[in-house]
Amino acid sequence: MLFRSKKGNVYIQTSHISHPIMSQVAASDFTSFYRSTCDYREAFNYPPYGHLIHIVMSAKDEKNIRAYAPFVGDFLQQLHTELEGGFQYIDPEPAPIEKIRNHIRWNSIIKCQETHFLEIKEKLTTLPIPPKDLRLIIDLEPYSLL
Repeated sequence: MLFRSKKGNVYIQTSHISHPIMSQVAASDFTSFYRSTCDYREAFNYPPYGHLIHIVMSAKDEKNIRAYAPFVGDFLQQLHTELEGGFQYIDPEPAPIEKIRNHIRWNSIIKCQETHFLEIKEKLTTLPIPPKDLRLIIDLEPYSLL
């Protein structure tokens, strides 16, 4: 059954009521919503027009992350120089949801074009091996960045 055939109320909580997307949603203008979202994603190189890689470092003790994060930052800076600035990245920093199940989390995000994606993916396999009490996750094309 299609949801359009069901009547009901939808409640959206936002602090940006004047954002153009809100008027498109309120008017059920799916075509404009789709076009503006695609235009935005293309302009800022977000999928499907570019690639994202999410690097997550997780440990019970934050000092372990603070000790390893500079290696990731230096690695990304060196890779950025090597690829002549062919991608954007955010240095390691506390994740938006910083603690999950007693593990502190830091992350770094890489945004790149198709031309550098496979090379970056391959180079990430050469990151220094983290200590045994630190979990390193490299998420290619992440569903969420939280």
